[in-house]
Amino acid sequence: MAAPGYRERLKETNLTGQFIARDEEIGRWFKIQDGRVTSGSGVLKNADVTVAFKNAALGAGLLTPPINWLDQINAQKEFQLTVQGDDGLANWFAQTVMMAQTIGLKYGTPMPDGSMRYCNMTNGGPVFIYVKDGKIVRMTPIDLADDDGASSPSRREA
Repeated sequence: MAAPGYRERLKETNLTGQFIARDEEIGRWFKIQDGRVTSGSGVLKNADVTVAFKNAALGAGLLTPPINWLDQINAQKEFQLTVQGDDGLANWFAQTVMMAQTIGLKYGTPMPDGSMRYCNMTNGGPVFIYVKDGKIVRMTPIDLADDDGASSPSRREA
């Protein structure tokens, strides 16, 4: 059973997308129709979107969380990962697949003022971002508390 937000996402677009391994001529297809998903093995000739990996091992590595976006970019630059199909559908399919990996994960820390605190990285270093009612209300340098997770050991301690 899909999470409510994801269920609504699946109702946005009808398409058939697939992941294939070019070197091994194997694949898995997904048909999304009116919010329902069916799937099967094999390579379809008429898929709306095809994400093709050089081989199955590369595909599994790039799609298994945690996603390493640098590896994704390098695979595309080296043509080890290609995408065929309408750009809008391809983008929707890729985002929908990635969303499936984070359903139910809770991010951020609720704050007493009703805002939610998140971490973000900037050119100047990490910051806390406070969001309330869908808007950023402030940003502050990260100030770790005693109950936050331990930072990595310094070289002297290692």
